[in-house]
Amino acid sequence: MIDLSAALSFVVDALDSIEAEYVVVGSGPAAAWGVARSTRDIDPVTVVPAEAADAARDAIEHASRGQAGALQ
Repeated sequence: MIDLSAALSFVVDALDSIEAEYVVVGSGPAAAWGVARSTRDIDPVTVVPAEAADAARDAIEHASRGQAGALQ
């Protein structure tokens, strides 16, 4: 099972490293607000300008290295 906390942590760290604005949605954040959901997911959403798309992708790929166990 995927460790959602670890997965979210590396994505947030990557987005923070490039100072991207983002929100996290899905059943995980909904549960934090007391809304029961039958799914178990997190969905980070960001708007990245076209000129920063490569940097965003690279930051997430870099952050994900060594996280294979958390993402399985």
